[in-house]
Amino acid sequence: MGVIVFQKSNAINQITLDSQSIAIGSDLSGEFVQKTDFNPAAGFVHTSIYAIDSASFDWRIDNIPTGSGGTIDTSSLLTTESFNNFTQSYYIDSESFDNRINNVTGSGATINAADLNIIFMSGSIASGSDYFNYDHVLNSFKHGFEVTASGEFSRAFGNYANASGYMSIAEGDNVLASGQTSHAEGILTTASGVASHAEGFQTLASGSYSHVEGYNTVAQGVGSHAEGYGAQAQTQYSHAEGYLTIVQGDAGHAEGGNPGKGYAGGYVIQNGGHAEGVLTLSNGVAAHAEGYNTTASEKAAHSEGEGSIASGYASHAEGNNTLASGLASHAEGYLTTANGDYSHAEGFQTLANGYYAHAEGFLTTASGYFSHVGGYNNISEAEKSAIIGGGDNLLEYTANRSVIIGGQNITGSLANTVYVPDIRITGSIEMTYPSGSIYILSPNGTRYRINVDDSGNLTAILA
Repeated sequence: MGVIVFQKSNAINQITLDSQSIAIGSDLSGEFVQKTDFNPAAGFVHTSIYAIDSASFDWRIDNIPTGSGGTIDTSSLLTTESFNNFTQSYYIDSESFDNRINNVTGSGATINAADLNIIFMSGSIASGSDYFNYDHVLNSFKHGFEVTASGEFSRAFGNYANASGYMSIAEGDNVLASGQTSHAEGILTTASGVASHAEGFQTLASGSYSHVEGYNTVAQGVGSHAEGYGAQAQTQYSHAEGYLTIVQGDAGHAEGGNPGKGYAGGYVIQNGGHAEGVLTLSNGVAAHAEGYNTTASEKAAHSEGEGSIASGYASHAEGNNTLASGLASHAEGYLTTANGDYSHAEGFQTLANGYYAHAEGFLTTASGYFSHVGGYNNISEAEKSAIIGGGDNLLEYTANRSVIIGGQNITGSLANTVYVPDIRITGSIEMTYPSGSIYILSPNGTRYRINVDDSGNLTAILA
């Protein structure tokens, strides 16, 4: 059993018996249908003569149940196609058709040749069915229920599939391929961009050369790619993958997410940004945020770890809840902050406020320009100063270029001074007068300079 289906654009010009319709159940044995195509530009006349017969042609269509309207039953007639002086004949029998259409049902009806352009070779079929339809003018093909292949060289398969773009392919349930050379597959997918590809469930590829896959994903930008669940690649050459990831900057990349807890993945706003992990945000040009709940909000900034923020230009924050807000600053460890430009804070709850300042250790603060503080709970307010080791020490803002080495609870207020709690020297000390003078504080805080004359006598002079 079989059927050949032609679209409206290939209208059958003549049907015998002076009738414009073939009724299912009619006995048309031995009758012929003729179709003539004339193309003056190409300079040819193409005449095809089809005989209604009991089987099928070059492709097989099996298992068409007999409807209540009966059958069109004819017997072994010859089908001939003529093109210029070339004639090809087919004996229609029961041994062909490789592409099958099964279970086409329906009650008795009429098939209008001028409207539907259908030729039946035995069996019965419902009026208006489009399970197998080839358009010779558009060179399109459709197969399924309520499918549309209106684009030239298009293909549509499935249920309510629509291939309207040139050389487009639509396959699945309620899919649309409207872009030129586009491809939509799955359920409720749309490929509207040129050369776009949408697959999965409820996906949209609207950008030219875009690709989308998964569930409810969107690729809007030219050359964009979105995959996963709810991922959106909104800008050109962007890439979004994972769970609820979003890219709004050109050439940006977002990935990650935690579907189990409903946490979104990366979010990229500026061009060239990169966000990966869970709840990460890249809001600077070429910024990079990775880990959990991290933010890189300035150009070329980089944050990584958990809760880290890199808000300074070209800054870097890593670890747990670190902040790098200064230009080219670096914060690492736990609860560290680098506010000064080119500053560095590392360790636990350290603070580098000054330009070029460095704070390391535990609860240390380097507020002065070019200051360096290590140890425990040490603070330097002075410029070009340093505290090395010890704990609970302080260099006041007046103690520029001073150093505290070790000790506990030392407060320094004098500039160009080295504060040391105890000195034990195993070698020798050589000092040159006056630059190498020794200063001693009396119990009441009076400062004296110790001098030595050529005879070796020591004197204390008020300094």
